[in-house]
Amino acid sequence: EVLGEHMTPELCSSFIVDCEVLLVDELDEMLERYVLEHFADCVKTEQFGSWPLHRLIGLLRSDELVVENEEQVLAAVMHWHRSEPGRDDGTAALLQMVRFPLLSAASLQALRSREDLTGLPGVVISRLAAAGLK
Repeated sequence: EVLGEHMTPELCSSFIVDCEVLLVDELDEMLERYVLEHFADCVKTEQFGSWPLHRLIGLLRSDELVVENEEQVLAAVMHWHRSEPGRDDGTAALLQMVRFPLLSAASLQALRSREDLTGLPGVVISRLAAAGLK
């Protein structure tokens, strides 16, 4: 409880990376609640790029995720993708969690025409953006 009162995005993000092996249910639940409520701030932390794929999938899948718009979710996925090489498969899985129909038409149009997205993430984004425009 004391830890929750003093939680910051940086501390939460560090715990997610460094305490993954602890498997302390109470801490895990507290971190998840914090991230769901402060997602945009947690994405800005240095450690965000090291978050485990399974953690991000669970968070992005949640209806409790608080974001201003779905563009923030997509930006977070792309930030995670660029943080380390070799994340095409993981990024493709995360992109499935983005609610493309909630993206603005301008965002969908821009995604559809992006040429810098290659490999599996590029294919997934192109298809999901096209479906979102329909």
